[in-house]
Amino acid sequence: MKTLLLMRHGKSSWQQPGLRDHERPLIAKGQERTERVADYIQQKGLKPELIISSHATRSFNTAVIVSEILDYPRHEILVESNVYHGATEDLYNLVLSLPNVKESVLIIGHNPVITQLANEFIEQKLDYLPTSGLVAVRFESTAWEHIPMAQKTLLFTVSPKSLKDQ
Repeated sequence: MKTLLLMRHGKSSWQQPGLRDHERPLIAKGQERTERVADYIQQKGLKPELIISSHATRSFNTAVIVSEILDYPRHEILVESNVYHGATEDLYNLVLSLPNVKESVLIIGHNPVITQLANEFIEQKLDYLPTSGLVAVRFESTAWEHIPMAQKTLLFTVSPKSLKDQ
C-alpha cells in the first residue's frame, strides 16, 4: 500500500514588500499551525519515508517543522522546484514517478496546485486547502505508477482550525 500526504505550506508574511514570492518566510502563526498538524500526523501513526518540498522559503520551513516533529532527517528533505513552478500535471507525474521502495510520501506545496492534486485522488472535492492543511490518501497498490487505477481511501483531511479544540 502507498500513502500520499499532500500539505499546503504554513501561513507566510506579506509584510516585506522587497521579498520575492519564493522568499517569503513563515510567520509565528504559520509555525504554530504547522506544528499542530505535524503533531496530528504523528498521532495518526503516519511517518513519511520521503518528504518533498518546493524551494520556496515558506514551504521548506514548513517541511523542516514537520520533519523535526516526525523525526525525519532534515538533510533528506528533497527540494523540488516543480512543486513551486509546476502545474497540477507536473506534480501528478512526480507522484507517479516516486520510488516504489517508499511506501509513504509527504509533498509540501502551494495553492492552487496542491489542492488540485489532492482533488485528483479524492471523491469529495476541496474548494481549497488552507495554509498548513493536509490531505492523506491510501492506495491499494505496490507501485506509485499504478495508483490512478488503485482502490483509494481518504484517511483524513485536516486543517489547523479543525484541530484547534482537540
